[in-house]
Amino acid sequence: LKLMVSYAEKVPALNVVAQFQNAIDALDYLQREPVDLLFLDIQMPDITGLELLQSLSSKPLVIFSTAYPEFAVEGFQHDAIDYLVKPVMFPRFLKSVNKAIEHRRLLDNQQPELESPTQVIEIMTDEKPTKNVDYLFVKVNTHWKRIDFNDIRFVESNGDYVSIHTLSNDNLLILQTLTQMQDRLPANDFARVHRRFIVNLSHVDTVEKDHLLLGKDDITIGKSYRAELFKKLT
Repeated sequence: LKLMVSYAEKVPALNVVAQFQNAIDALDYLQREPVDLLFLDIQMPDITGLELLQSLSSKPLVIFSTAYPEFAVEGFQHDAIDYLVKPVMFPRFLKSVNKAIEHRRLLDNQQPELESPTQVIEIMTDEKPTKNVDYLFVKVNTHWKRIDFNDIRFVESNGDYVSIHTLSNDNLLILQTLTQMQDRLPANDFARVHRRFIVNLSHVDTVEKDHLLLGKDDITIGKSYRAELFKKLT
């Protein structure tokens, strides 16, 4: 506990408002006071960190810590930002904090390169779309939203997220990599043109050697993706 507090005090973006040695006292505080980020151990007296998190009606961002790596999968199933395995070194702690700060920035719609509205979403299924499927279902807040493949203009990598740019100019943020997103899209209709971009070929207006245009969006074509792109176009 002292080590984690000492780490947090080194980070200007963090302000330690409370610390607890048992879950019951922490639960009482969290039910009364707003907290942005919670560093939560898994194994604690009386109730576990996972049980504590499940009992909260309003959940802060959470970074779990434990000596037992086997709890990681269950922790991420509870939408944890990250998972620190003891002994925790400061560089690893700082990396987790930066992920939390970025996540909060996205939730607060403060990402400068993104146009509003911005929504954090997750894909409903891990399966690749088949040739008979022309849409994705995504979870937006508390409901599921259908996105037709044809409505997707292009997909852009934003760190640990991808941003789906649609015909309605919405930017839908998904917590996954661009490669994972590429696996969910039909390969005949979409092309990876850069390490940061996947485009819907049906919305491409102009293609030149080093860039392409989708309306007003000018997207660079990476050298390693050029040959495959022109193969699809011809």
